Amino acid sequence: MHWHERQTHLRLNAAFNIAYGLFNLFGALTLFLLFGGLGALVGAIGLTTLALPAVLVGVLFVMVAVLGAISISLPFLLNLVAAYGLVEAPNAVWTVVASVIAAALMLPVFPLGTLLGAHTLLVVFWDALPGLTSRVRRLPA
Repeated sequence: MHWHERQTHLRLNAAFNIAYGLFNLFGALTLFLLFGGLGALVGAIGLTTLALPAVLVGVLFVMVAVLGAISISLPFLLNLVAAYGLVEAPNAVWTVVASVIAAALMLPVFPLGTLLGAHTLLVVFWDALPGLTSRVRRLPA
C-alpha cells in the first residue's frame, strides 16, 4: 500500500464514505424512532382518552418523523452508492456522477464532510489533476 497510488485512496475513500453514510443514517433512524415513538405514544393516549387534539399531534409527529428520516437519509444513501462504485467500478460514469454529487452535498458539512468531500473529488479526478501520478517512484540505489 503506497500513499501516492490511486488504488490506495480509492479504498480509503470508500471506507470513509461507508462510515460517514452509516453514521448519518443511524442519526436519521434515531430521529425517526424519537419523533415516531413520541407521536405514536401521544396518538395512542389521545385515542384511548378520546382527545382529538392529541391524536392530531401524534399523527403530525409521526409524519415529521417519516418525512424527516427520508429527507435526511437520501443524501447519505448516495455516499454508500459512491463507496460501492469507487471499489467496484472506479472509472464508470455513474460512479463519477454519484461521487461528485455526494461530495458536493458533503462539502458544506464542516469539518468532516468538507474533508471527505474534498478527498472524494481528489480521488475521482486523480488522473485529471496535474502532478499526481499513479506510478511508484523509486530512488536510485
